[in-house]
Amino acid sequence: MDLFTDTDTSLVQGSDAWKAARKGRIGGSDIAVIMRISPYKTRLALWEEKTGRVVAPNISNLPHVQRGIRAEPIARDLIEKRHQVSYTTPVLVHPEHEWAVASLDGLCDDHTLEIKTMSLKKHLDVRDGVVPDYYIAQVLWGLMIANRERGLFASYRPEDKSLYETWIERDRKWEVEATVKASDFINQVRSDTKPPDDFVFTWAG
Repeated sequence: MDLFTDTDTSLVQGSDAWKAARKGRIGGSDIAVIMRISPYKTRLALWEEKTGRVVAPNISNLPHVQRGIRAEPIARDLIEKRHQVSYTTPVLVHPEHEWAVASLDGLCDDHTLEIKTMSLKKHLDVRDGVVPDYYIAQVLWGLMIANRERGLFASYRPEDKSLYETWIERDRKWEVEATVKASDFINQVRSDTKPPDDFVFTWAG
């Protein structure tokens, strides 16, 4: 299987080839699960998906997912104009760990970009500089792989076209812990070794 590179245009984010290539690797949407801070999925459920025991549900046509898909390019264009930058949307692989990948909503010389379309409450939280832990983990994962020192987290609400942003700084101590846990997890996937059961988590809706 070919590795992702920032110049590879053959793997389009969201395509079947992209999904297949991610199956044996850890992406930004996986790391919060592995760190046990995701309110949506357990490590065991993720392991079952990565090993092919369970087919991950296709959520691409759900209304809130489609809302985000439609809103992302609009938000990116607004952010580019606001900050006078131009973003690419690469799929990157870590230079040392071929199993660590990141599909970025935006990348420029200075920083990464992550765009979300969230509930009104979480949207307003971003206005006040508050980002859910599981999204912070996704940004930090992308910073590590892209080798950038800060990431811009943006929340866009298409209903009123409001856009709030906050910066997240790179955390190398977190990177060490995350890399160890992700390495253990991918080894469990590749050796077909079931991970320990997770603690009960609360659905965040």
